Amino acid sequence: MPRLGDPRDLRVAVSFLRALRGWNQKELAAAAGIDKSLISLYELGKQAPSRRTLERLASAAGVPFAVVEQLLAFVVRVRAVATDNQPAGGVRAGTGGETAADAVADVVAEAVRQTAMGILALEPALRSGQEGEPAPPAASDRLSGPSAPAPRASG
Repeated sequence: MPRLGDPRDLRVAVSFLRALRGWNQKELAAAAGIDKSLISLYELGKQAPSRRTLERLASAAGVPFAVVEQLLAFVVRVRAVATDNQPAGGVRAGTGGETAADAVADVVAEAVRQTAMGILALEPALRSGQEGEPAPPAASDRLSGPSAPAPRASG
């Protein structure tokens, strides 16, 4: 099965999926049906998951794979600007008085725009659980926001 890219970039995606659910490595591995040691290797950037494995991890976390693909594209663009000073989406730091921070900000803004458009496009399918994407998690499975009160144990 082909790999999706640089293990340094893929580690961000795996860590994101795990953090999104508030799971430890063992919990994500169990939900995806893979060995816990693989999660560790992925998050350390020592091994890259195959596309199929990353799809399983995304599904286990209740995230459409399209969101993971957009996250990876974002990480690649930011890494290009921040570490290699390479063009990212047509932006090169240092041209026309633009700083590296300006270039990264441009990449972030474009990534947010594309992600929002992608999520809006997926939204009808997510509501109905169609097109092979997992249905959104039930309200009881969603993570509470920082301002939401913690659920109380019943008595």
